[in-house]
Amino acid sequence: MTGTLPTGGTAVAQPLGTRWKEDEGQRYAVPGLKRPVRVTVDVWGVPHIFAESVGDLFQAQGFNIARERLFQIDTWRRRGLGRCSEVLGASYVEQDRAARLFLYRGSGLRRHQGRHRLGSRSAHSPAHGQWV
Repeated sequence: MTGTLPTGGTAVAQPLGTRWKEDEGQRYAVPGLKRPVRVTVDVWGVPHIFAESVGDLFQAQGFNIARERLFQIDTWRRRGLGRCSEVLGASYVEQDRAARLFLYRGSGLRRHQGRHRLGSRSAHSPAHGQWV
C-alpha cells in the first residue's frame, strides 16, 4: 500500500503488495500535518513512512499505529489502569484490583527531562497522531 497524507488533511492509500486491500484508494483526514506524507506498506506488511519533517513523520507514524493497532493500544491502557473488567467482564476484576494497587502515580515528565530533544518529540508526536 502506498499512501499520501497531504497537508491539512487526507491520505491516499494504494496497494503495493497483497496487504490491506480494504485500504485501496482510501483517504484519511490527519489534522496537524504541515507537508504531505507518504506511507508505503511492503509485501511483508511493514509500513515505510516518508515525510519532509520529523514532526510530520512522527505524526503519520502515530496515525498509522492507531489505524493498525487501536484495540491493542486500548487494551494495554486498560490493563495498566486496572480497567479491563469494564469491557472484558467480571473475570478480570482481580487483575484490575492488582493493577490499581500497583498503579504508577509518579511524574512522566521527570522521565522525559533527560532525553535528547528528538527522543522526547518521538515519544509525543506519535501519541498525538493516535488521538487526532
